[in-house]
Amino acid sequence: MKGRYVRLETTWAQQPLILCEVEVYGEKVPDNRGVNLARWGEAHQSSIVYSGNRALQAIDGIHLPDRHHCALTGYDNPAWWRLDLKKRYKVHTVIVVNRIDGNRERLMGAEIRVGDAVDNNNPVCGTITKGAEAIITLSCGGMEGRYVSVVIPGREEYLDLCEVEVYGEESTGYKDLQARSGDIRQSSVYRAEHRGQDTSPLVPPCTRTGYDNPAWWQLDLKKRYKVHTVIIENRMDEYSERLLGAEIRIGDLVDNNNTVCRNITDVSQANITLYCNGMEGRYVSVVIPGRRQYLQLCEVEVYGEESINQEGINLARSGEVSQSSTRSPEYGAERAIDGNKDTNNYSQPCTQTKKDSTPWWQLDLMRTYRIGAILIVSRGDLLLGAEIRVGDSIYRNNPKCATITEIFQDATTVYCYGMEGRYVSVILPKRSESLSLCEVQVYGSWPYTGH
Repeated sequence: MKGRYVRLETTWAQQPLILCEVEVYGEKVPDNRGVNLARWGEAHQSSIVYSGNRALQAIDGIHLPDRHHCALTGYDNPAWWRLDLKKRYKVHTVIVVNRIDGNRERLMGAEIRVGDAVDNNNPVCGTITKGAEAIITLSCGGMEGRYVSVVIPGREEYLDLCEVEVYGEESTGYKDLQARSGDIRQSSVYRAEHRGQDTSPLVPPCTRTGYDNPAWWQLDLKKRYKVHTVIIENRMDEYSERLLGAEIRIGDLVDNNNTVCRNITDVSQANITLYCNGMEGRYVSVVIPGRRQYLQLCEVEVYGEESINQEGINLARSGEVSQSSTRSPEYGAERAIDGNKDTNNYSQPCTQTKKDSTPWWQLDLMRTYRIGAILIVSRGDLLLGAEIRVGDSIYRNNPKCATITEIFQDATTVYCYGMEGRYVSVILPKRSESLSLCEVQVYGSWPYTGH
């Protein structure tokens, strides 16, 4: 048998255990687990009862299983302890040293969670089902993340941890994309002489815009990436709430009008983790919409992988189209999704309806998407006043994304800011007119469905 600890117990609850000598014979087994990553991390917990039982007691390398050498929270719901590994790792094994006195059962039902969310809402590696054990080993199978948490869910409890060891290897799956020579710009610079960096002891060196509407910060990744996670470090003084409502947008539009990955709704922690579930794009933006505000970011980390599709996906190309009527067969609705932007109706016909009352053209994307931008190419100014509608109703009474008020060089781009829908319609409302479209391109992503 292999092991680090030898334990002797009496089988009778009231029987004293008396030992005059214990000798153990064997040979040393090579330790293939590697380095205990926890020793270089930073620990936090839900609350502190005694100053000598702080979170760091669980990563000090001392394995004595008594209260004086353990981390201990208050009677919390949920009680939690969290380790920040400072980098993303593939976590293979987590070892927990429990107390061995009368409170050893407190750990029963505790969950070990691994991931990138600083709020502990990460995937569960394993659940402690034998709370009486002194040494508890859980295999996480290479789960990836920066944070390892021990959480007792669903009840008020004290959380005792005498030691936590974490073994694994640095993750190579998702890289910090900003480190790959991305370019950064922002809406304005608060103080040009030091690029807006604050000198408050509560605020690390940060970027800072002027008092803009909207205030924004943008990272150009130089290539299209599948973005999985964005981590933002916020300042933690009286100005931390400036980031409330900020949107993280990802896409291929340099003007920031890309699809929204997430909104920032909680600024109680310094590190804010947002999951974008593989949204693709070249640009990652942080935008405070709808109000005048300073935007301050102390650190932005973007994790993902290079997209195999560097051109972007025009969702319209795989859809089905229809229109209110067709002037003649060569002007069919499919002409608007054939990839040809030529507006010369003689060399390359565009779509064209008859002179209908409220003419329309409609694209069925075959499933619901979050729509970021729609490019429309037409001839002249015939589309002025047209409405673009997006939604799941086949009857074209969906919410309005935009109304076309200007056309530049036969093309216009409208932004739908993540509106969700299966159908995209172009309608000329309340007038008898012929509707003609030379090309319609739709860019977006699958809707967010939760972690």
